[in-house]
Amino acid sequence: MHHRFDGHCVLATLGVYALLQLPVQGQDPLPSWNDGPTKSAIVGFVNDVTTTESPGFVPIEERIATFDNDGCLWSEKPFYFQLAFAIDRVNKLATQHPEWKSEQPFKAVLEGDLETVAKSGKEGLLKLVMASHAGMTTDEFAAIVKDWLNTAQHPRFDRRYDELVYQPMLELLGYLRANGFKTYITSGGGIEFLRVFAEEVYGIPPEQVIGSSVKTKFELRDGKPVIVRLPEFDFIDDKAGKPVGIHSHIGRRPIASFGNSDGDLQMLQWTAAGDGLRFCLLVHHTDESREWAYDRDSHVGRLDKALEAAKQNGWNVVDMKRDWKVIYPFQRNDHYYFRKSQQEHDANWGYSGKIGPEYWGDLDPSYVLAKRGRQQSPIDIRETLARDDLPDIEFNYKPSRIRFIYNGHTVQENQDAGGFGKGPRGRSFQLEQFHFHSPSEHTVGGHQFPMEMHLVHKASDGTVGVLAVLFEVGEHNWALDPLWQNLPGPDAPRREADNVMVNAGDLLPAQHDYYFYHGSFTTPPCTEHVEWVVLKRTVNISRQQLEQLRKIVNGNNRPVQKLNGRVVSLSN
Repeated sequence: MHHRFDGHCVLATLGVYALLQLPVQGQDPLPSWNDGPTKSAIVGFVNDVTTTESPGFVPIEERIATFDNDGCLWSEKPFYFQLAFAIDRVNKLATQHPEWKSEQPFKAVLEGDLETVAKSGKEGLLKLVMASHAGMTTDEFAAIVKDWLNTAQHPRFDRRYDELVYQPMLELLGYLRANGFKTYITSGGGIEFLRVFAEEVYGIPPEQVIGSSVKTKFELRDGKPVIVRLPEFDFIDDKAGKPVGIHSHIGRRPIASFGNSDGDLQMLQWTAAGDGLRFCLLVHHTDESREWAYDRDSHVGRLDKALEAAKQNGWNVVDMKRDWKVIYPFQRNDHYYFRKSQQEHDANWGYSGKIGPEYWGDLDPSYVLAKRGRQQSPIDIRETLARDDLPDIEFNYKPSRIRFIYNGHTVQENQDAGGFGKGPRGRSFQLEQFHFHSPSEHTVGGHQFPMEMHLVHKASDGTVGVLAVLFEVGEHNWALDPLWQNLPGPDAPRREADNVMVNAGDLLPAQHDYYFYHGSFTTPPCTEHVEWVVLKRTVNISRQQLEQLRKIVNGNNRPVQKLNGRVVSLSN
């Protein structure tokens, strides 16, 4: 592989060296990237700048990588997500501002003329946010943004906006950080908007976020020091403003920059102009079916001049349709939970010692969410919000033949017989499998249960939904007998019984009131954006049945994780 050191960003060519640098199977740090020139270029660059014997070696303190946000780390259609936030706020406050009826872009918002609003670009967006939030403190603004992100849904995908982040880019962020890079966001969007969720979603702390800003001032309100937002622009971090913002906030020139539009061109040019090995990458939106396809003719995220510059300078261009296996985290299906046959044990993680839960995030770059994720499971369920809008879940499980496996971490019954409809977000789910943890992973008010069953489901759009059932020691549970009489284990990892049927519905309590929250898988890679339904009522298991399971699996529970501001809802 050859790299250019002439001040341009590197174009990593596919060759023997690049292929050798790809991690062995099972250790792929970029599992959502298809093998090819783009992925090889990333891996080759990282190896070059982190290998001390390499002529392109870069000391850790100089490993700076900058990322645009809109269209680079999360989607930006049909219009910038912060614009959706601003539109909601303008409509809510319109009665207090009659002058908005004749002033653009407020007039377009109130008339529902979204095309005109979109044409106003980042400056129009900031004008809307600036005017609709002037006079409030930065803490008040952050609280409004957080509430909006927890409740607003994207019009196409019917999901929270912070669920529409790009899984391949999350992996790239984690991969770079695992190799000593410091990752920054530099966005034309509002800096205070981004700082509300950047650490939770991307693992990027607020001090590493650069964005457009309004002027602020210090005040004492009721004797309390606060920072107040003013109705004046301070800095626009877009186009030529991006290198300026990088210089002001970081004080070092990046060695790698990632963008997706003409608004990122100057940032990539600034990065490319430095000495030594450099890496520039543009995300080209080419996948109309899974996301959107657009470039030169788009009002949002226009990619024209930067695309030409990429061709001229040998910068890397992601073809979203070609290079990415999945777009969003909820589309992933590579977790071992979804394996239908007995597999080799995932020997690189466990529940104790140096491969236990506290070390998962360091065992493999793809496990980074285990230590940096902000929506991790399990949790301790304490304060809940009663909601009348959570529907009664309709379970429609069916009898199925025993297909029980031991995978080294739990005993798992593979099923495809039924599921449930009318879930908390209105989706229908198909059962994939269920398995057991002892003791329980979730706790309620600090109380841990002797056993927990997870029924893992998938919706047609790729959403993962896990139904958790908590068990208490009590009377013999006859519904478990067909399973317990066919328990697999290390010496017999697969048990099948064509003449024995089991119905997952028989394992549930009679009443189905439930807790609902957004979390993750409880095992590596701890992928987030999982919808959790934890049944409030418990089910009995006898002491003898519990000990029978614990002879095979015991202590396979991840400790509870921080809520990080998440709301746990309770059905009525």
